[in-house]
Amino acid sequence: MAETQKTTVSLMCTLAIQGAVAGTLAAAFQRSTGIGLNAVYDPTALLLGRLKAGQKADVIVAVRDTIDTLAKDGVVTSASRKPVVLSGLGVAVAPGSKHPDISTPEAFRQALLAARSLAYSKSGASGQYVAAMLATMGIADQVNAKATVVPGGFTAETLFDGRADLAVQQMSELKAVEHAEIVGPFPPGLQSTTQFAAAIFTDSREPKAAQILIDFLASPAAAPAYRAFGLEVAG
Repeated sequence: MAETQKTTVSLMCTLAIQGAVAGTLAAAFQRSTGIGLNAVYDPTALLLGRLKAGQKADVIVAVRDTIDTLAKDGVVTSASRKPVVLSGLGVAVAPGSKHPDISTPEAFRQALLAARSLAYSKSGASGQYVAAMLATMGIADQVNAKATVVPGGFTAETLFDGRADLAVQQMSELKAVEHAEIVGPFPPGLQSTTQFAAAIFTDSREPKAAQILIDFLASPAAAPAYRAFGLEVAG
């Protein structure tokens, strides 16, 4: 008798929850459901690039506004949309480095100006916010002249090869880089909270398994894994 083929669901996932999903939740999902999981991780803008290039998947987890736009365009099903987590921005330095004062907007401004090089992501929601924040603070030219703007991935990785001495990104993304030291969250008045949500693609090949995955990622059982990376459960 031929062996029954295992159902596998494919996931396009925001970098913001990679640490929680790849580190804990993927294995827990497969163990508890018997459903296989294939996941790719990128900032939301790069996930959209994958879609434009023709890549297919069953589920996407991305910035909520992007999910809503995809639903409006008929790329994902409106009914399947579900909030997953909330994420704030933070600052990290290399192990053993002095932690700058970022407790107030003015202290943070001085820390950004004093940094040899600030690393932020070009394609992530955090990077877009930081670019606008620098302009609003009136220090975009000074900071960007020496900044390390990464096209994608974890900004804290630049702390280990000398490209930057200060990294900013979603707190969960900073925590996903082993040995990076978290200085803390952005100060009140400059903090930005992003909601990430999940949805099923309208052309999903495994819609039932996809719904099971979304329910799992948004379940109370997933909360401890998210909290370990500085994320709050949405909803």
